[in-house]
Amino acid sequence: MKNNIFLKCILFTLLVSFSSQEAIATKHIVNTQNFIFNPANLTGVFVGDTIRWVWINGIHTTTSTTIPLGAATWNSPISSSVTFFEYRVTVSGTYNYRCTPHVGIGMIGSFTAANPPSLSVTPSNQNVGPEAGNTSFAVTTTANWTAVSNQPWCTVTSSGSGNGTITAVFDQNNQPFFRFANITVSAPGASPVLVTVTQAQSTNKTLNLTLFLEGLFNGTGMNHAQNASGNQFAGNTADQVTVELRNATPPYSLAGGPFLANAGNTGATSLIFTGLPDNNYYIVVKHRNSIETWSNSPVLFISPLINYDFTSSASQAFGGNLKPVSGKYVIFGGDVNQDGQVDSGDMTPVDNDAGNFTSGYIASDANGDGTIDTADVTILDNNSAEFVGAVTP
Repeated sequence: MKNNIFLKCILFTLLVSFSSQEAIATKHIVNTQNFIFNPANLTGVFVGDTIRWVWINGIHTTTSTTIPLGAATWNSPISSSVTFFEYRVTVSGTYNYRCTPHVGIGMIGSFTAANPPSLSVTPSNQNVGPEAGNTSFAVTTTANWTAVSNQPWCTVTSSGSGNGTITAVFDQNNQPFFRFANITVSAPGASPVLVTVTQAQSTNKTLNLTLFLEGLFNGTGMNHAQNASGNQFAGNTADQVTVELRNATPPYSLAGGPFLANAGNTGATSLIFTGLPDNNYYIVVKHRNSIETWSNSPVLFISPLINYDFTSSASQAFGGNLKPVSGKYVIFGGDVNQDGQVDSGDMTPVDNDAGNFTSGYIASDANGDGTIDTADVTILDNNSAEFVGAVTP
């Protein structure tokens, strides 16, 4: 289906491009009034255009005098009874005409018709990869031309004169689909030509994780981890976690990462994997004082966008190893020494730092408020009593 849509878009572009080689016909207006033709000397006339004389007042004619060989002569009244006359230009050259009753007082006019300029742009389409870069199109014409892109991610050379080159500069495509930028090239007297930049979908894989850390969870989102003077991280980053991808089969070797990722106040965490083979992988989340947590099962990494939510159910973690809090599921906190268990080995550094009134962004601060005190001890006591530890394949 995607290939059919792609081919149809290219076919449409080709049809538009090839059909646009015909010139645009223009109708030029000449008013007949007060014993003058206005304007008396038309400019910008091309073969195929139409001249339209329009009656304003008086009784006049428009009558050809000297015109190019092969062009049709004309002679028409312009009055309240015959309010207009049209003449289609078929031959290039200079055309002179007059108002027969008033030629003696200078009621004459003229125009010079040129062959319409040709305008071609090649190729009709440029296929480019998902990375940022540039590509070019060749413009062939004798006229001045302009070029406009319809997409902000693709900018082009805005104008030129005669034969030239349009350079299209495009941004990286991080989306999981092809995208198209239509470039319209215009020149006076010629139909616009439409060409296209077709950019391939991203080959990167973006993992969007949602997770909550017990120590920072406030019932709806996560508080900012604190240091001795305020927020440890700027913006909406609550804390940082380490994310790994592990192979789906023993010995579950590291396949991607480890990557340090910003965990937002909303629980959102996003990572981009470049060159990751299509396969199934366990998602592993580690944190400075939380229990290492694995996805319930290997996750298929084949599409450019993968979403995984640890907060929606205990079953999202291997062994159901998540803690229910306020209708969400959070990663257990309190593994201060990162040995995979919450026990007395974690309590010792917390007790020592609390006794020394230590503060700051340190692992013993289990609730992340920047101060080591009984609030941290409570998290460790509760999880230690429940024999909380890492559950892995």
